[in-house]
Amino acid sequence: MNRVDSHPALWIAILWGLSFPSPAQDRLADLLAEPGADLSDPASRQQIIERLRGSEDRRSQAAREKARQLGLPLRVTQPNGAVQEIADF
Repeated sequence: MNRVDSHPALWIAILWGLSFPSPAQDRLADLLAEPGADLSDPASRQQIIERLRGSEDRRSQAAREKARQLGLPLRVTQPNGAVQEIADF
């Protein structure tokens, strides 16, 4: 049995997560809809990037904690060398 087959709960969690729209897309749309959001302006663009990174970091940290609580691996290496890592639920 390879590493991937030994963690069916991981695959269930991944597939379940893929069945919903990504909150990151909604958040990006919300950020871009805010007054003053202008990607052609370097300062505005930098602020949007920083807010997206912070949001991504918080989601990733929460996903890693949830995976630990569920006993899921944080990182899986497939037989072909591909690596999958928990990023969000």
